[in-house]
Amino acid sequence: MARFVGRLTLVAAVVCGCGGKPAGTASPSTSDGVVSGGAPGSPLTACAAIAMEYRSVLRTALVCDPGAADPCGAQRPLVVSEGSSVDDAKVTGLCWVAGVGYVNPARTASVDQVLLRYQAAGCSISFCPGPSGGPPGCAARGNSAMPTCG
Repeated sequence: MARFVGRLTLVAAVVCGCGGKPAGTASPSTSDGVVSGGAPGSPLTACAAIAMEYRSVLRTALVCDPGAADPCGAQRPLVVSEGSSVDDAKVTGLCWVAGVGYVNPARTASVDQVLLRYQAAGCSISFCPGPSGGPPGCAARGNSAMPTCG
């Protein structure tokens, strides 16, 4: 699952120039989960912090059951980040990417709660260009025996 989330983050990193942050503000940086950049309490800082929380709950929503009727039938935005790996990435926001970002519809409740808080805080979800994926599938990936959407 970590490899798949890493792939989602990589896709998001490729499209990070899509406008997932307010114009004219600095990108936040993260260190041990602490967001910095922008003035304290600024919308950018709040948006980045909520986007980091979203990244955590998104991992849970990726877990799927290959035997379910529609195991990966819900699409959610991807995390926009800058960095070479999932763990040291600088989160800057969220964006929709056509054809990717599919999750298990049975596991979207916590993701949707964070998305509502993200939007209520005045954070925007942009639309980013990116590679269009094939039909979403549910399978074990990498070293994980746990199937994930991808």
